[in-house]
Amino acid sequence: IWTEWLATDLELTITPAIRGGVTLTTPQLAVFPAVVGSGNSWAQGGARVDSPAVSLAPGVQLAALSIRQQVDQFLATPEASAASSLFLLNGGGNDIGFLGQAVLAGAISPDQARAGVVAAAQLMAAQAIRLETRGTVVLLNQADGAQAPVATSPGIRALYQDLTPRFNAALGAALAGSSVLMVDQFAFSRRLVAEPAAFGLTNVTEPACKLDALPLRSAVVCTDSTLVAPGAAQTYLWADSLHATPAYH
Repeated sequence: IWTEWLATDLELTITPAIRGGVTLTTPQLAVFPAVVGSGNSWAQGGARVDSPAVSLAPGVQLAALSIRQQVDQFLATPEASAASSLFLLNGGGNDIGFLGQAVLAGAISPDQARAGVVAAAQLMAAQAIRLETRGTVVLLNQADGAQAPVATSPGIRALYQDLTPRFNAALGAALAGSSVLMVDQFAFSRRLVAEPAAFGLTNVTEPACKLDALPLRSAVVCTDSTLVAPGAAQTYLWADSLHATPAYH
């Protein structure tokens, strides 16, 4: 993923601070408990900004700490006082997805979802600002999920078109006056779809993984042998219905 590519470019090593924390419930139960290590990457898949973890893939349960909890844990380590640290942050996509699903399920109103993504954006900015005095902080805003295969449904597309720009606008406003560098992932993701050939992409609409052939319709269990075509991970934009390929990163 993008943090690993950047670490390689900077001739640095990046390893997980915690491994595991995943339970696969289908096709058979498989539990991978969370194991604390000594790595320098605190990010966890499925994490929300300040709420319990969410899995957007059926059959996958995640025990991810929230981003606020990840920052809490990092700040409690001796490494937190090191000078000239570089912090790479990306969060909020799971909040947008979770709140959007809640609207579709009738659990909350669209106005409640809008308020929720703004609150999540403000909390995300607060986590970045907590790290501001300890080094350089680089924060990605959220990509345009309305372009993902999951958004072929007009209802889902409309939610992403509504919620993601609200999140990004609130994030930018909350970071005003800070030294946090916000990278415009939203604009970049739209540029990839508009100019795929410029980035060596041949397909920006369909998943690179054979989702129907997988035990879970998720890239978490996709390998080179389950791609729709050899090398699709380097020529397609989407790995599954929502997550991007290594080519995107």
